[in-house]
Formats: sequence, structure tokens, C-alpha cells
Amino acid sequence: MESFITTYGAWAVTAGAMLQEEMVLILGGFFAHRQYLQLFPDILLFALLANFLANHVNYAIGARYGEKLFQWLKIPEKTKEGIRKKIAHHPLQAVLGVRFAPGLHTLGPILFGLSGFSTSKWLAYNLLASSLWVGVYGSLGYFFGQTIELIIEDMERHEGLIAAIVAVVAAAFFWRKARDRIKNMKLRRVSSEP
Repeated sequence: MESFITTYGAWAVTAGAMLQEEMVLILGGFFAHRQYLQLFPDILLFALLANFLANHVNYAIGARYGEKLFQWLKIPEKTKEGIRKKIAHHPLQAVLGVRFAPGLHTLGPILFGLSGFSTSKWLAYNLLASSLWVGVYGSLGYFFGQTIELIIEDMERHEGLIAAIVAVVAAAFFWRKARDRIKNMKLRRVSSEP
């Protein structure tokens, strides 16, 4: 496993950063803590470049095709104007907001491109937001690596108990589902009788 992570880990983190996957960065940071990867450049530099470029491509798509996309989706002009105003009045908050808000990672840069936001400002804000995003999630895995290791060790020590608890909860869940199904079948039978 260690050689696999050492060989392909930086590529996985780079791909994860392009796809805006926080958990990949956290795991990358954890593997850097375990010294399977290097925090720099494997995590911080490669992920920063990948995230920055992916967001800039989305910005360019918004700048080039955003109007057509909004027409195709039948987005009202009032909504587009609202987006433009919010971006114009609070650009830094908007860049950071969409970078850290789940589900808006890809759409946010497209909206910036669509809004006519200055490319030079976008590049600066995108670099800042990508740096913060990579720094926060990459560092979480790295700095909490010791804690994660302790949790894993604890889980290994108590895996029998954990497995028993999971089995009891699953059995109770399925027993209740079966009981409810039987009850519903009896109710249907009674209600269908004349």
C-alpha cells in the first residue's frame, strides 16, 4: 500500500484538487504526515496549480459560453443581473464563498466569467482562493495526522466491539422494517376483505 501511495499519491491529489475534492486533499495531507508523500510539492504545489487551472478553465467557459448556457437553461435576466451585482459589490467574498461552499466549486467560476468580471482581478482572486483552499484542506490532514492515527489505532483495538454494535443496530433496523412490512400486509388484507 505504501509504495502505491508513494507512486500515485501526488497524481491522485492533483486530480482531486482539479475536481475540487476536499477529502482527497485531507487524505493527501494525512499521507504527507505519514511521510508517504511530501507536503511540498506533492500536496501544496501540485494541488494549488491544478485547482487554480481548473477554476480558470471554468471562468473561461463562463466568459465564452455563459450567455448561451443561461439561455439554454432559461435563466431569467433578473437572476443574471442579481448575480452580476453581487459579484461586482463583493467579489472577494463571492470567490471565497463559492470555493468553500459545497456544490458551487464548478459553477462559481463560470458565473464570474459570465458576469464580465475582469480577468486580471479574477486571476488574483482565484490564486488567493486556491491557495487558501489547498492550504486549509491539505493542512487539516497533515496537522491532524497524529489524531487520525490514534483514532485508527483505537478502532483496531475495539474493532470486535464496534462490529458487534454495528451488527446489533443493523439487525434492529431490519427487524423493525420486517415487522412494519408484516403489519402493513395484515392491514391491507383486513382492509381488502368485504
